[in-house]
Amino acid sequence: MDDKEFDEIAAMSEVMNPTPEEEQELWDAFNKYDYEHSKKQVEGFKKILHFLTDDYSGDVRSIIEALANADEFEVLDDVEGTLKVVNNKLYIEANVPNIRGYGKEETIKCTFEWYHADNYACWQRTEYEDSYYGYLLFPYYGFKKFMCIYYNC
Repeated sequence: MDDKEFDEIAAMSEVMNPTPEEEQELWDAFNKYDYEHSKKQVEGFKKILHFLTDDYSGDVRSIIEALANADEFEVLDDVEGTLKVVNNKLYIEANVPNIRGYGKEETIKCTFEWYHADNYACWQRTEYEDSYYGYLLFPYYGFKKFMCIYYNC
């Protein structure tokens, strides 16, 4: 079940006086959504742990600190990136999955700013005053491939 299907079922809760069957259907859908979401998070954590122990060339604390501030995050497929230097600053261009669904493209091309001290790259957008989302790239050895994480705060 995807988020849209869950939202449609959740809208049932706005119906005045739902029948016991409708209420049970809502709880079943919620529990299934919660289970699938939790399962996805566990798989993401496994991938991060594998990456940290086998492939990461930076300080482990940078990943922990970056994810600790996120309300939610999703570990995506690895992406390839191209290094660019502009005005003595390092950037990485990469195509990442279009999580937000803007436009019809499955991927979007982003230019990530490189944070040398923390050994990761970030592309971020602000939605509201204190609400933002983006992607983080953590390099594999060799800087050709990156672990990509979508986050929302």
